[in-house]
Amino acid sequence: MYSMNGFLLIEPYLGSYSLNFNEIQHVLLFNLEGKYLVYFSMKPNSPITIIDKSGSPFGIKMGSPEDFPFVLEMYCTFSPKPASQGLPPEDPETCHNWVNELFEIGENVLAWRGDSVIGHAALVPDMKGKSCEFVIFVDQNVRCLGIGTELTRFALEKSRQLGLDSVWLTVNVSNFIAIKLYTKCGFEYCDRDRYERTMRFRLREHTH
Repeated sequence: MYSMNGFLLIEPYLGSYSLNFNEIQHVLLFNLEGKYLVYFSMKPNSPITIIDKSGSPFGIKMGSPEDFPFVLEMYCTFSPKPASQGLPPEDPETCHNWVNELFEIGENVLAWRGDSVIGHAALVPDMKGKSCEFVIFVDQNVRCLGIGTELTRFALEKSRQLGLDSVWLTVNVSNFIAIKLYTKCGFEYCDRDRYERTMRFRLREHTH
């Protein structure tokens, strides 16, 4: 669930989401036979706090122009570079221009730990119709902890809010970890060749 207003069903000892009450405008709590239904209204662009597989918290929120230097800092120490299909660019100037373009034309989703960006996903509009390309990168020090999955889910929910029909991506055929993530989140193959596969998430087929 990634919305500015929503419901959160909490069972004792089973919750994995935490809400920072400094970032919430309104809260209503209902007791349903030992379980608690929380209605909350978030302040605009407040980060959602999630617990990763190691038990450590991180935040996810939409990116803003003020976040640009923090994203660029993540890519300065990113490894390996390039990681997939020439991205992120190895040359510092080219990388700067690439990140800048993503901020200018796309919708950016950021994962934070403290004051550092540890993951970046972007939705790049496709001028051919109501779809967009999806790109995602997670800092090498926090991979395999579920951060990429949560970034992807958040981005897909944003795509739904934007009224898009689908989100697509390309992935190297040997990138098994990424393919597993995309498949788990609902992406399906729509084209493939010897080296790359194109996958698509059709939003109309995945309604709440």
